[in-house]
Amino acid sequence: MLHLLALSLLILASPAHAKRPPKAAAAEVKVPEAKVPEAKAPAAGATPAPSDPAARAELVQDALARGDFAAAWPSVLVEADAGSAPYEFLACSLLFDGLGVAKDPAAAATWCQRSAEQGFPDAQWYLGEMYAAGMGVAADPALAIKWLRASSEQGDGRAQASLGATLFRGPDTGHAEAARWLDAAARQGAASAMGPLALILYGGTAVPQDKVLAYAWSHLGAQLDARQSVTSLRFMIAADVTPEEKLQAEAKMKELMAAFPR
Repeated sequence: MLHLLALSLLILASPAHAKRPPKAAAAEVKVPEAKVPEAKAPAAGATPAPSDPAARAELVQDALARGDFAAAWPSVLVEADAGSAPYEFLACSLLFDGLGVAKDPAAAATWCQRSAEQGFPDAQWYLGEMYAAGMGVAADPALAIKWLRASSEQGDGRAQASLGATLFRGPDTGHAEAARWLDAAARQGAASAMGPLALILYGGTAVPQDKVLAYAWSHLGAQLDARQSVTSLRFMIAADVTPEEKLQAEAKMKELMAAFPR
């Protein structure tokens, strides 16, 4: 989960990090919310957080940058308790891996849920993953889809890839929506979305068959994701396209790569 800490550093570096983001305009899913335990307080004897908010922010930035998570934790907790969604997500990150505080996935889920409920897309994405895998909370596929969809609708490529893959593994009725989210994620450069998207396009059941685009995504996916299943898919599709379609697909690959976010 160290990638979440790097993400949190970028978030906290933003001048708007202390503002509460607007609620996500996510599609309603009528499912009961799971109960999560109370958030964990700092350990006894921890260095207290500075009283000045600017000093706390500076302390957290400096402490995280040098890997002193224990020094950051009291200030993170103060800001999270005050309702800052990015700090709630950072508290989740530290608790999940036990960095500067005792490892506690259930408490991590508490903070992730609080941040997600404010509409913070990074927390919505990770809370969806937690419900999907049963990390810190009981596994709940419906809640996983709810939170992944909420984050996806705010443009999070990781959530879009995960939601698309989840829907693709489900009933056929969800494959058209799966294709939409996988396409959105793949166009952001998410390698994990490219193989499943190519398979849907090649199969032509949920969406019109497009062997040219399937070839392009399968080859891009294989370049970025070395798993055997993606490589095998690339060869399968390549064996079923004409030389003209291959040339079209190679041109399409260049177009898609040029449009990836930098």
